[in-house]
Amino acid sequence: MAEENQDPDDSKPSGEFVEKRKSRRYHVPAVYRRHVKLRVRSGDASVAVDIGNFSRSGILFFSSEPYDVEAPIACAISMSQWLAKDVLFGARVKYCVEKDGVYLIGANVESVDDALWFEVFVEVHDFVVRKQSSSS
Repeated sequence: MAEENQDPDDSKPSGEFVEKRKSRRYHVPAVYRRHVKLRVRSGDASVAVDIGNFSRSGILFFSSEPYDVEAPIACAISMSQWLAKDVLFGARVKYCVEKDGVYLIGANVESVDDALWFEVFVEVHDFVVRKQSSSS
């Protein structure tokens, strides 16, 4: 599995990072964000957002629009070049912080529609990161 990477954008507004997730975070570097897609639905609106990192228990993403704290969201994460299936999960927004005109949103994963596909997604993500790292 890939090494844990702390995303520099994971900091709280005070600048102090407080790790709350107990499971490994999978960082999605900016260069890979064109391949790893995340769509978030809150109410009737579904929008594409940039993913910062994910774990089995939480997700960090960047949005041009704010989300209400404690709002339930439905998410679909995909890696279109390598997997033909979206991984669907439900989450609840835990914080929404504006930073330089972009909102950093942290959410707890509450349900995963298909845990096996989530594990496949993690393994493919690790493979892509390792392959890209070895070719650079």
